[in-house]
Amino acid sequence: MTLVKALSENNNTLSTLDLRNNYFDHDMLNDLVKALGKNAHNNM
Repeated sequence: MTLVKALSENNNTLSTLDLRNNYFDHDMLNDLVKALGKNAHNNM
C-alpha cells in the first residue's frame, strides 16, 4: 500500500490536521502514524 493511498483513505485522521500549516504537533504526528499503520494493516 502506498503512503498516498493510506493518506487518501484515512480522511477521519487527516481532517483533524491543518495540512496548510507546515508545523505539526508531535502528538498529532504520532496519532497520524498510528492511524496510518492501523489503516495499512487493515488493507494488507
